[in-house]
Amino acid sequence: MILTKHARGNVFLDSDQLENLDLLFDTVKCQTKTLVVVLTPQVLTRIWCAGEIVSAHRNKVPIVSLICSGYEHPDQSQIEAVPSVWTEKQKQTLANFGITMEMVKDAYAYLILLQATVLSRFGSVEEQENTIVSLANQCKMSKRIMVRLTAASTRPRLLITGAVADAEALSVCMVLRDLVQDHIQVETAVMRSPEQVAVAGRYANYLVVVLSKGMLRDPAFANMLLVAEGLERRLEIVTINADSGFEFPSLEFYSELERDCLGSPGLLGSGADLAKAYQSLLSLLALPLSPQASQGLLEKQVSEISRRFRSYATREKGFAADAVADAAVARGQPKSRTASTALDRE
Repeated sequence: MILTKHARGNVFLDSDQLENLDLLFDTVKCQTKTLVVVLTPQVLTRIWCAGEIVSAHRNKVPIVSLICSGYEHPDQSQIEAVPSVWTEKQKQTLANFGITMEMVKDAYAYLILLQATVLSRFGSVEEQENTIVSLANQCKMSKRIMVRLTAASTRPRLLITGAVADAEALSVCMVLRDLVQDHIQVETAVMRSPEQVAVAGRYANYLVVVLSKGMLRDPAFANMLLVAEGLERRLEIVTINADSGFEFPSLEFYSELERDCLGSPGLLGSGADLAKAYQSLLSLLALPLSPQASQGLLEKQVSEISRRFRSYATREKGFAADAVADAAVARGQPKSRTASTALDRE
């Protein structure tokens, strides 16, 4: 999305064609000017990624690599062991397209020698966008004129958060932010700390919580939720299930939570406060989001998610209501009670 914002040309996302590997590999071989390999910890273990990299390597399609936080190049012994992570059926799938394990190993050995662009998954919006602009230059894509870098949100109306200390979960939040903001044209921001929630929450109307595995044991997320619960300007919460591994907690979890407060001395509330906040959060029907799905499916899911933001069903009325609420904030300067209490403790 950022790439198409700044550069001209078609950008093909492989997840749009995973059901047709023949078309996917043929597209790389015959219709692609540059293959960008986004290097994350699991990418080299996916057979379709292996097939794309081999197709580009053997057909002399330029390859540009983008290294994301958490990825490390495999050494030669690890490259030799790559085929062992696949089943015989998966290897046969590649063989059906003329791709052997030796071709995969040769392509991977070539890939790790390339000069790479590094993307900080925990970097700011501005840092990430600058990296993508640099990537577009490396791909020799024509620039769009009169395009500005995304500025930091000053008064976001929709706040998105989750297990943002996890790179994958943070990436999902950021993708959702861009898709929602583009769909409803309302300023949206990803929250990464309780302090951000306390400040942005003065002007926001919605808190979007992206559910993922392990997030309920994350003290950082817990503190952001507690701060949101303590805001004088009440936020409507919308939950999104973006991880099939997310498990709803048991009664034992809530008992443990009330007793041990996640074992975190820095929690901005009691275990009972957090248990109540979690129960309220999880009583809401979570809408699905499939981060690895095609662009078309993602857009359909985001369209459905956006219906939850009823204040902006008619944007003009929503913006007018925001102006009235902002004026009230300017007069009364409401603060987050939870955040204030936490600062007093410190």
